[in-house]
Amino acid sequence: MRNLRRVSGRGVNRAFRPLRLELTTLTNDFDSPLVSPRHLDRMFHEIGRTSGQWVSNQDMFHVRRAFDAEIEVRNFFVDYLGWPFRSPQGGSRFGNLLWLNLLAKAQSPDVIVDSGTFAGASAWALAWGAPGARIRSYALDLSQLIYRVPGVEYVEHDWTSDTKLEGEVRLFYFDDHVDQGQRLIEAVERDCDLAIFDDDFSVLSLVTMAHGGSGLPKISFILDEKLQDGELIEWIAGGKQYAWRAKRVDLDRLRSLIAKTDRLPDISALVGLGQLPYRALALKPSPSKTKEGHPNSLPNPGELMMAASYRDRIYEKYSSNFQDLPPIFDVEAGRRWGKAYRRFLRGWTPVRKDAAIVDFACGGGKLLHFFKEQGYSNLQGVDLSPEQVQLARQVVTAVHHENALNFLERNPGAFDLIAGFDVIEHFHKPEVLRFLDAAFAALKPGGRLILQTPDAESPWGTLHRYNDFTHEVCFNPNALTRLMNLSGFLNIEARETGPALWGHSLRSTLRAAVWQLFRTVFKIWNLAEFGNIGSGVFTRVFLMSAVKR
Repeated sequence: MRNLRRVSGRGVNRAFRPLRLELTTLTNDFDSPLVSPRHLDRMFHEIGRTSGQWVSNQDMFHVRRAFDAEIEVRNFFVDYLGWPFRSPQGGSRFGNLLWLNLLAKAQSPDVIVDSGTFAGASAWALAWGAPGARIRSYALDLSQLIYRVPGVEYVEHDWTSDTKLEGEVRLFYFDDHVDQGQRLIEAVERDCDLAIFDDDFSVLSLVTMAHGGSGLPKISFILDEKLQDGELIEWIAGGKQYAWRAKRVDLDRLRSLIAKTDRLPDISALVGLGQLPYRALALKPSPSKTKEGHPNSLPNPGELMMAASYRDRIYEKYSSNFQDLPPIFDVEAGRRWGKAYRRFLRGWTPVRKDAAIVDFACGGGKLLHFFKEQGYSNLQGVDLSPEQVQLARQVVTAVHHENALNFLERNPGAFDLIAGFDVIEHFHKPEVLRFLDAAFAALKPGGRLILQTPDAESPWGTLHRYNDFTHEVCFNPNALTRLMNLSGFLNIEARETGPALWGHSLRSTLRAAVWQLFRTVFKIWNLAEFGNIGSGVFTRVFLMSAVKR
């Protein structure tokens, strides 16, 4: 009888092959399970150790409920075998469902959003992990549900229709085949603390879950630094050709909403079940959840996109349209600037010539040229303008065309010196705080941050403030000192950038003498009006140095 079924099945499949159809035997996960106690113990131990270590070491969320991971794995495995969610066709399988259970148990959220439920397995796993949470399970069509978990609210429409979610700690799970960038924005707007994304395929493996492009970009696209602006991704699915074009500025703005992220360890492989592990993300707080001026506060996603659009347009031709720089680096001009930098930065540069130095908004490479001439060998630059990147690469090859904030946040503890000349004034207020926090984190202990920016205390400070359309804010030494203190910096010092009195040229000496007369006038002016002389820093731009201890 078995041979007859096999032969008849082969015959039917030959007939179905031109139609690209095939009869197969339906099997479920663990239909052929491991049963020897010794090896089951090893399996539970390995999964428990892997998952437990990740939960203990991660810094994406606060663990509100401690537990023994190996015991939880054992209990979940036994329970899983008794439920009808073990089909490998559609929906999450054992390893990913176990992660939902463990994450819900560890975070113990007040509110859980389950977007894109299918058979009901995700709601079951989440409810198993956090039985006290308010869980809402959403799908546009609930007819595929196999099981409804008591206490879970099942809603037959998109999750964004609910504008109010009560509860402080929030976990959101997305398996709904919708543009993951859009889901990311929606999650930030609704104060999500921890977001879990299924089907986060990379650019190289997107075809099976691209859904004709409606599911793009994936989170992996947003994090993919090799994905270029305007890059066209093409694929064929179901005999039809599709295409999706990357817009780097949008991807970078979406990335700015992510505080931390990690691909969860693949525990499915430990039991021989293949499925792409989930992507976990800790999100930046939304403006509604963060007080004005808090280091992590953000403009809303719409504002981020608007800011990106005008910056993108201007920075594309920044050197030629706004700075009139030639396409070839001027070595002689670089050396003249080098003489000024040597005086401005006295006592602030590293002693070791192999110190890791990065110059943000490196422009045409003048400051990088100075460091190179001084014998420093470990140099990097970062700039948003493609023209300026090409110019600076004539000085140092390691110049990155990238957002400074993203670069800093992915390089913690990497640098001895971070220079940011004429960059901080280009940020919005929330970005200023994010930049200072990221710079502090990116410095090694004892590392130094040096900034140059227009001086609001100078009588001509507004000239520099409004001399560039992309300038957003302006500082005086007092305001910037307080912000640096807020981010943890110490040994903060402000310095003028005026002409040299000695050792430069006769013309510079004469200019410096006249400048000292004006400085005296400004001090008297401040003394008469405010009763003190102010900071004593009156040049149109000024320098700030701060140290990480």
